[in-house]
Amino acid sequence: MVHAVRRISIESYAIAFIALLDLVVTIMLVRGELAYEGNPLMRYYLSHGVEIFVLAKLVFTAMPIIILEWARRHRPDFVRRLSRLAIAGYVGFYAVMFVKVNVPTIVAEYHRPQYHWIEMPLPNAEDITTTGPLIMGPVLLVPHSWHAD
Repeated sequence: MVHAVRRISIESYAIAFIALLDLVVTIMLVRGELAYEGNPLMRYYLSHGVEIFVLAKLVFTAMPIIILEWARRHRPDFVRRLSRLAIAGYVGFYAVMFVKVNVPTIVAEYHRPQYHWIEMPLPNAEDITTTGPLIMGPVLLVPHSWHAD
């Protein structure tokens, strides 16, 4: 019985999907200033704009998939195992880097105090103490927890 070779392997689709998910999550977190790109090479491309970053991500994802698909025609079992190892490595490395690089930033942002500007008259010199809130001219910068909404 002859088995038809799939045009593009499920493993290649999985690698492409993971890379696309990585791309979308990275752009969302970076634009929201909740994270930064942990990969120095991709950080370089991101510093040149989102379009360049997306193009680089597509090229760096497509090239290995093209090579894997070419090699799969010659050694399908070996390439399938190698592709599955690559998927596990990509997901594992992504998870570790996400937790190491992005989670602390997201947690710090969540716990960062929110400040509000409250207009008030300038205080007299004797009213200013070193333990009071920060005085910024005709406005007062206070932590959100001090402000009654």
